[in-house]
Amino acid sequence: MVDVNLYSKKKRVCRLRNALIILLLIVVLVVGARFLASQAFEFRLRQISRLKGFLFDNTGTYLTGNLRQDIQTIRDKKQEYINSKNRLSMQVRDLRTHVQRKSLEMNVFRTLNTFLNDENAVKTILTRVNFENGKGNAFYYLIYDGNKVSFPTPSSTPVLLSTPNVRGNLEFADLYTLQIIDLEVGDKQ
Repeated sequence: MVDVNLYSKKKRVCRLRNALIILLLIVVLVVGARFLASQAFEFRLRQISRLKGFLFDNTGTYLTGNLRQDIQTIRDKKQEYINSKNRLSMQVRDLRTHVQRKSLEMNVFRTLNTFLNDENAVKTILTRVNFENGKGNAFYYLIYDGNKVSFPTPSSTPVLLSTPNVRGNLEFADLYTLQIIDLEVGDKQ
């Protein structure tokens, strides 16, 4: 006769069943945790898409849900905007330099204009204007009534350093006096 221990067989079946249940619980927990984590990330992605949707729409950036691809897309867009910012900064700097150069030119011509508008002269006749590298030169005639000739002074203070050189006075018919002036405007370097 064979001695069979039913209790140990039952015990083995019970242990096997418990192990299968525990294994099934672990699998369910892992799958459930993965599902919950993916749902949480998807919810956060939808939330970011809604919050940043305006920015993404205006920049032409679209999130796909693939994290690596989305990160690379955003990095590429960021680099593109940094390059664009740098290019625009250089253009602004060039424009500022151009505006400063043009404002210097305008100051030269404003100073020339203030000298040409001599309030004591009856008439001003401009014959030559030269401008080069921030320096201007004008050659003009002033016609005065009678002998009321004055050294050419502008009615307002000129902006730039200027040196008017009177080349000569010419009286004619005791009615008018003609004064010839060579005016230099700008920095003397």
